[in-house]
Amino acid sequence: LAERVNQERTRLEAIMHAEVEETKRKITEEIQKKKDEQEALEKEGDAEKKAEEERNREEQAKLLEEQAQRDEERLKELECKQQEQRKLQEERKAEDAKKAAEKSRLLNTAGQ
Repeated sequence: LAERVNQERTRLEAIMHAEVEETKRKITEEIQKKKDEQEALEKEGDAEKKAEEERNREEQAKLLEEQAQRDEERLKELECKQQEQRKLQEERKAEDAKKAAEKSRLLNTAGQ
């Protein structure tokens, strides 16, 4: 009877040990699964962050391009205005020179 009790105890201990080992294995697998899921989420987050950064870079490049076009148009307008001002100055100088020549001619004619 004592031997049978010992055999039963040994058998139950073996069963309990197997159950403990199975539980440890399942817990370890679950921990690894959670780690893998977390890493996947982090990678996904990194990918989303990179995509967002790329969208921001593209938007910034677009805005800079638009600003460059506006600046180019403004520069052309300023160059046209400057050219018009030069032309007006030259016309005034020519007109002043013409008036001075006419005045000089009149003075020379009157002096004779």
